[in-house]
Amino acid sequence: MRLYKYVSPERGLDVLSNLLIRFTQPTAQNDPFEFRPLVAGFLRPDAATKFVAEEFEKQLPAEIAKYQAVLGPNDKAMLPIIAGLKPALVALAIDQIDAIFPTLKELLFQKLDKALGILSLTEAPSDLLMWAHYAASHSGFVVEFDGMHPWFWGKLADTDEFRHLRKVTYIEQPLSLYLSDWDGQDVFYSKLKNWAYEQEWRVIRPLQEAAKRVGDDVYLFDVPPESIRGVVSGIKTSPAAWARLCAILKANPKLRHVSTFQARLAAGTNAVEIHPAT
Repeated sequence: MRLYKYVSPERGLDVLSNLLIRFTQPTAQNDPFEFRPLVAGFLRPDAATKFVAEEFEKQLPAEIAKYQAVLGPNDKAMLPIIAGLKPALVALAIDQIDAIFPTLKELLFQKLDKALGILSLTEAPSDLLMWAHYAASHSGFVVEFDGMHPWFWGKLADTDEFRHLRKVTYIEQPLSLYLSDWDGQDVFYSKLKNWAYEQEWRVIRPLQEAAKRVGDDVYLFDVPPESIRGVVSGIKTSPAAWARLCAILKANPKLRHVSTFQARLAAGTNAVEIHPAT
């Protein structure tokens, strides 16, 4: 399985020279909804009501017993009335949860943004739009990776949502308005169909596992040289950038297996073709 990373000239040369690659936080992605499910609440209304009511059932007897110890004889007559207020208290609690949900959701997103980074790859090395958007208007490179290399399959347990390749699914609209109906695939590995042309695969890793931090918000991870299989120069890649890249590959014995290619416009079309470098 071959997967590809579009990069600017500078990033491509840096990746190959230092064997470090950035895992990017959700807020730095092009999709403004990254890791931000379009949801209206944590739980469906019926499930929320049931959950809160069950919590009241657990807590209310203890609270009544606590007040019985300090209330006078006349005051104790109020205890059944308090217990009878449970439906109203449940409704009030639900209203409070709904009111603070937007704030809680934003706090959760901020936590995820500070904790996780994404390496986005693609099945498509010759997409005209991605060359333009992610490879500095065709002047950069596409780095080819071996998607079966163990570096891409490092999950710590069967339940680990991270550290291994996952294919992004593309959806017409959110699967549910409630976060409890979503799973890891929905939150971390799904996007709206507008992005389907990217044919994305991704690896998500905790930023604390980065090998290097640059400034406040750039986290770089070690890349095994064996996982890199090829490099494609863009239609507008400068001769100087291409010469520098070839020199990097030649100078590092661990990269001498890397094949080189050139992107070209197909004759009479706007399609990009990939040819072995000459």
